Amino acid sequence: MSTFGSSTASPLSLPSTASPPSLPSTSNTKSGRQVDSIKELHEARHRLNNVKNEIGSFVTLMKDESARKSDIKTSARNVETCVLPALQKIMQSMNNLAKELAPIPALKETCDELERYQVKSIVNPHKRKSPDAQILQHFITPSKSQAPEQPKRPRLSRSSNESNSDISHICLPTPTNATQYTVTEAISIIVSNTSHGSKERGSLIKKLVDEQLVPCQSDWKTKGRPRIVDNTTLGQAVDKLESASGSTLGKKQIEKFLVDEQKKKKINKGLMPFNVPDKMSRSSLNRYGARLALNSRVTIADKTIRKTNTRFAAENSLRGAFNLVLTAAVANFTQVDVEDATQMLKTIWLLCQRAPHCCINDTTVYTFEGSDDGPDKFVLAAKNSCENRGTHSLYTVNEGKDMNGMRVKLSFSFNAIGASSPLYITVSGLTDEEMPMEEDMLVVEVPGLCVGGGVGSNDSVGYIVFTKKNSGADQLRFEHYHKHILKPMVDEYRKRLYDYDPDSGTEIPRELFAVACSDGDMPQVKAVASNDPHFFIENLIVVMKQNAARTGVEQPADLAKVFKVIKLLTPSYTVSNIDPSDHPLKKLIWQAFHSGELKCLNLNDKKRRSIIDFIPSFVDMAGKALTERNVRHGFIESGMIDEDKLKYPVLEKILATCKSEIAIDLYETFIANFTRLYKLMFENGHVPDEVYDELGFPKDKDVNGNDVLREAGILQESQQRSKILTHPEQCRARQERLDRIQADRRRIDQEQREKASNKIEYIRAIRDKLKNMLFQDRAHDTNDLELCTLEHFFALSVGELAEFIVAHDPNFPTKSTLKGWRMGKSNSDKEAQMQALDNNTPSEVRSQVHCSGCLSMPCSSLQA
Repeated sequence: MSTFGSSTASPLSLPSTASPPSLPSTSNTKSGRQVDSIKELHEARHRLNNVKNEIGSFVTLMKDESARKSDIKTSARNVETCVLPALQKIMQSMNNLAKELAPIPALKETCDELERYQVKSIVNPHKRKSPDAQILQHFITPSKSQAPEQPKRPRLSRSSNESNSDISHICLPTPTNATQYTVTEAISIIVSNTSHGSKERGSLIKKLVDEQLVPCQSDWKTKGRPRIVDNTTLGQAVDKLESASGSTLGKKQIEKFLVDEQKKKKINKGLMPFNVPDKMSRSSLNRYGARLALNSRVTIADKTIRKTNTRFAAENSLRGAFNLVLTAAVANFTQVDVEDATQMLKTIWLLCQRAPHCCINDTTVYTFEGSDDGPDKFVLAAKNSCENRGTHSLYTVNEGKDMNGMRVKLSFSFNAIGASSPLYITVSGLTDEEMPMEEDMLVVEVPGLCVGGGVGSNDSVGYIVFTKKNSGADQLRFEHYHKHILKPMVDEYRKRLYDYDPDSGTEIPRELFAVACSDGDMPQVKAVASNDPHFFIENLIVVMKQNAARTGVEQPADLAKVFKVIKLLTPSYTVSNIDPSDHPLKKLIWQAFHSGELKCLNLNDKKRRSIIDFIPSFVDMAGKALTERNVRHGFIESGMIDEDKLKYPVLEKILATCKSEIAIDLYETFIANFTRLYKLMFENGHVPDEVYDELGFPKDKDVNGNDVLREAGILQESQQRSKILTHPEQCRARQERLDRIQADRRRIDQEQREKASNKIEYIRAIRDKLKNMLFQDRAHDTNDLELCTLEHFFALSVGELAEFIVAHDPNFPTKSTLKGWRMGKSNSDKEAQMQALDNNTPSEVRSQVHCSGCLSMPCSSLQA
């Protein structure tokens, strides 16, 4: 056994001989190569320290007047044989490491180009210092304030080699067109008067260009091809990127930007941009992407969220922001008779100071039994394992159950003062086998499912809801939520703060109206609009809908910190290690599944265990997430309340939810027309887009600059802009729509009945025609259609024969019933028609008609 200070090397000790910095990396993974690169960087740092010490010794020795020549020669030899090669090796190593660590391509070429520009701007040829010394001085003190500007030296006289560029002796002939030389003429003059590579040739070309004696359409004054875009245009792109908050530039956006700029250049020259390619080369995309990335106002982002074109247009909508101001004003303000105007809005409307503002919203979390701290940021593997990843993959052992979880919905009602509703958990999407009952929803009240519950003493009731997988389940859930969560929350608010008892039977005072805002989720809107808006009107609850596809920037629930905290904590919270007998709430849920109200559910063991583990854990998480500060944050950020009094809507904050810049003239136009727009919202509960068109407000634009029309009517309320769902005018419009639908249904039913009656009469006429032919042939009265022959049917028209066959054979294929006929199903409509035929016809008759002894055709299966 080794002791402290022993020379025995540990298994993790480094090798005695370090690899040189220029050794290529042998790792096969990106992270491994980065580790090797960092190792080389640190080794290069140590070698630079050795270089600094050696050069310092050489400088000290040179300054020492008493130093011996042999010592100076030895030190100079060390600089020449050790320091300079070491610097060359370190420089090569730095070049390789820069390629390895570069997050995007073409950074080296772009940095080299920027270095050339920097050298031109720094180096002054009239200074005594060498160019390299000037650059190093600027590197040490890059700020102009730190490096005092040296006085300019007087201009030196022209040297002998500069006199060689004198072209005064060259006599230029008169151009053929008297204004400019053609290309052929210019080349002939240059070649005949100057030699290749001489300064005279350059001076002559410069003179021809400066005096505009040759056609020159480009202002490009540097070697090589002109750039696609210059630095000014790139700066404008960065300005646009800064103005559009949250926007990013990827390869597609950079390519579109370059193509558009090329087209603009063509158009500015008076040419059609037909020959401009729609695709850019990879090198151009990499080069200009690197130039943008090296801008001081731009950085490289590691992660973004995907946003649809609809959401982009909604979040950048000026009309949406203005409409939200009007909706919030109508919902939170009430009309008074006194002439008292707020300075901000300059209207005669006064804020009702007692209106509680609630926000209803859902969030979905993934839950499972146990906890998961997430994957490691990195793992260690042998290099030979990395080399064999094509055959044997690298792996980590996962003993958790995070792959056997499920998603649950959490419903909340937040109050502007920071309060929250009772906890409401929904397990949705259950099948008929998992939920074997006639009802589509099962609601269970759980004592202790609240903040401070679980193992605490708070026994307030929360709800667990199970719903089937059908289209109306979410609407049914919201209807239950409004009646059992929202209304009791508002009643409790009125009782505790304003001493109004909802059970007293007295009418609710007008000044105690409440405001509830919801997003554009279709089931949530239908629960308010399609079910019974009178429920909210009777309880003085004004329900306002947020703008469609814009709730992420304007709804208080989405802007609050509650959802983020819950999603962050969910994977790491668990009570799976606690026995149900030691945890009151877990025991209650466990008993409900085994012998209580939840015994009727046929959930598999994984889902049942996930629910039993999540509910007690969620109570603990809710205590950390549902703080007053976290809840109020969303209302303050959305502008629904001010940060000081926590009561008044803030105009500037609401307008700031628009991610586009608002011009001063548009803002002044909105303020000037605020009273008119407010009255429209107050009288109708909604402001149509035609009004904004009339006032000249810009239409919504998508990411490509195309107009986005908002033409949704009362039939598609979830897609409309913000509005008052419980407004009487909106209720009347919905009722009119329902009346029109019912009238259309009655009209269609009547038309179908008339059509069926006409068809029955037509078929009866065909039968009477056949009977008459039988009577004429047989010379006696008969109603037996079995006596009809092919000659009788030949006397019918094609249409009559087809209708007769279809009506008398319920299994005859038609366009709508071909699939069913092949499966042996009968046509119920034709059976109903048969029931309406002549009552004298036998109920079960099958007619066989023969022709030439080989053709048989079933004629009918008549029913009375």
